[in-house]
Amino acid sequence: MAKQTHGIEPIRGSPFILGFKIIFLLALFELAYLVIYYFLNVQFEIPYSVHHHLSIGFLILASAKIFLEMYLILLLVLSWANNVYYLTDKHIIKRTGVLSSKEKVYDFDLIRSITVQQSFFGKLFNFGTIMLSTSASGGYQAEITLDNISDPQKYEQRIKECCS
Repeated sequence: MAKQTHGIEPIRGSPFILGFKIIFLLALFELAYLVIYYFLNVQFEIPYSVHHHLSIGFLILASAKIFLEMYLILLLVLSWANNVYYLTDKHIIKRTGVLSSKEKVYDFDLIRSITVQQSFFGKLFNFGTIMLSTSASGGYQAEITLDNISDPQKYEQRIKECCS
């Protein structure tokens, strides 16, 4: 399949959504750290002799927080980068996976309807979800969703051109 997708522009999720997830993750970690810091350092009266041990505890906690944030951000970015759709002349190819790769191929001849959904923020930042309904012989039906992709109208138009 790699020969079919060579030179074809990949369709990925919106970088805006990726950035929002990263900012939300960082804010969540900072809020949790702030709550722990408040309760351990401000809320309770701690004898002065314990402050040294408490500062070592905060150093360990901050280090663990940084490593966990880095790991989760790396996981988010790799997940975003490795969930890719490709449009060929006759197929949509969905490739997923971070460490291993899984590929599904959908034939354009089986697509029966195309729906684009955009929220308020999706319209504002130009991202949305394209849902494709397919049907095949034997009554088999499937929903293909291209989640939170950039410029969904452009890709809707390309899919319509390929289907006709």
